[in-house]
Amino acid sequence: MLDRQVARMLDRQVARMHAPARSPIPFTLVLALALAAAGSVEARQLLLRVESAPPVAAEQALVGRLVDAIGPNAAVQGEALVALIERQVSRDPGPTTAPAGLALRLAEGQERFIEGEYTAAAVVLADLRDELLERPALLSEVPPLHDALYRATLLLALAQQRAGNRAEADALWTALARGFPDRAPSRAELGPEPVEFFRAALEQVRSGQRGSLTITGARGDRCTLFLDERAFGTTPLPGATLPVGRYRLYARAGRQRGRLIVFELGPTAKHLVVDCARDAALRTDRGVIALRYAAADRASSLQAPAHARSLAAAVAADEVLLVGMQGPVAHATLTGSVLRVRDGALLRRASVRAAPAAPDPAALYALAGFLLGGAPSPALVGAWSASSAQPGTVTRAYGPWPWVALAGGLVGLGAGIPLLILDGRGTCSGAPRCPERYATATPGLILTVAGGVAWAGAATLFALRRSPPQGKNHAVATTATATAAAEASRFGPWIAPWLGPRAAGLTAGSAF
Repeated sequence: MLDRQVARMLDRQVARMHAPARSPIPFTLVLALALAAAGSVEARQLLLRVESAPPVAAEQALVGRLVDAIGPNAAVQGEALVALIERQVSRDPGPTTAPAGLALRLAEGQERFIEGEYTAAAVVLADLRDELLERPALLSEVPPLHDALYRATLLLALAQQRAGNRAEADALWTALARGFPDRAPSRAELGPEPVEFFRAALEQVRSGQRGSLTITGARGDRCTLFLDERAFGTTPLPGATLPVGRYRLYARAGRQRGRLIVFELGPTAKHLVVDCARDAALRTDRGVIALRYAAADRASSLQAPAHARSLAAAVAADEVLLVGMQGPVAHATLTGSVLRVRDGALLRRASVRAAPAAPDPAALYALAGFLLGGAPSPALVGAWSASSAQPGTVTRAYGPWPWVALAGGLVGLGAGIPLLILDGRGTCSGAPRCPERYATATPGLILTVAGGVAWAGAATLFALRRSPPQGKNHAVATTATATAAAEASRFGPWIAPWLGPRAAGLTAGSAF
C-alpha cells in the first residue's frame, strides 16, 4: 500500500524535473527523524534539509522530488514539522531587520496618547510591540531596539490603564517589572501615576514565588544567554533564582545566530540544556526546515550527523535518515543513510547518480523505498543494510587467532619488560659489590618486540572482525558512521604496560 502511495506521489512530481546546474552542487541533506509514536499505529518520520550553501533551483527540485517520494504519510513536513520543532526544541529568532517605520510608529502612539486617544494609541503601540517581540535576536543584540520595546510597553500600559482595560494594563506593568526591573518610569516626563503602577508591580513580582534555574550547554558548549532580551550570562549558569512564570531564553554560540527557547519556571528547580552549536545551524523559517552550514567542508559533514542525532533525540526519535546530494555537477550523487539515534549505528545506505542527468522516477522511488525499509533495487549504487550482513559469510571471524595473538602479546610483554629492567643488575642479593651481573638485554628486547607485535596484531584482528562487511552490497562508511565509531571506541577493555622505578608490569581496565 505504501509503495503505491509513494509511486503516485512521485509521478505527480515528474513534470517538475530540472536539469542539473552548471555550478558545483552544495552539500544538501534531507533528514528524516523516525519518531517512536507512543500510542500510535505507526511511527512517524520527520524530513529536514541540511545545506552547506543556499541551494540552486535544480538541487531544490531534486531534493523536493525525493521528499515527495518518501511521502507525507511516512513523514511530517513543512509547517507541521516547524510547529513540532518549535514546540519541543527551539524557535526561529525572527527577522534580521527592525520593524518598518519604527521611530514614526512609536512617535504616533505617543502623540495619540498625549491627545487622549487612548484606544487608538493602544492599537498602534500593541502592533509595534508585537513586531518587536517577534525579533528576539535583534532585541537581545541591538540596544536601541530594546529601548524601543521598553518605551512601547510603557506607553501601551498607560494607554490601556487610561482606557479602562485593567487586566491588559496589569499584565503589561508586570512585564515591565520583570523585563526592566531597574528602569522605573520618569516622574518628570509622565507624572506620578506610572511610577506608582510600576512600583506596585515590582513589589508584587519580588514578593511572589521564586524558582531556581540552571542552564548548561550540550557537550559543555559555552553559550551566550539572554533572558527576556536582557544579557543573562554564559553557560554553565548554576542556580539562578527568578520569579516563577513564562520566560524567553535566547541562546547563541559566540557571534553566531542563535534560537529562542520559551519555557515555564515553577517553584521547583529547573535545568535547561541548550545545544547552541546545533541551533546555530537550524533554520525553521518560511516553512523550510534545514541545517545550514557555511561551507561544504569536512567539518560541516561531521557536524551534520551529530546535530541531526541531537535534534532527533530532542523530539524522542529512534532513527535519523540522512540524504545528501554531494560532489560536482559532473559526478553528483544523491546518497541516503539511516542511522540509529541511540548509538549512531548505520542501518541502511544507498545512492543514486544525479549527473550528468537527473535520476529518473524509478531510481528515486527505489531510493525512497529502500530508505524506508524496502528491498534494494539494481537502480541503486552501493546499497547496504545491516540485515544483509550474514554471520559467518560476509563478516570476518578469524577463528581463535585474535585471542592467540592477544595471549602471546601479553606473555611477551610480561616477560620482556622485566628482563629489560633486570639487565645490568648484580646477582648478589644485598652485597654492595657484586662481580656478576645479569645480561638479559637481548632476550628482553626480543620478547618485548615480539609481544608488542603480537598485541598489535591482536588489536588489528579484533578491529577488522568488527568492521562493516565488504561484499557487493557494501557502501563506503559515511562521516556519521565514522563519528559513531569514534564514540564507540571510547568504551571497552584496555591493556597497557607500565614502568616504575624498581618494578614493571601490565595494567588492565575497562571503561563503560
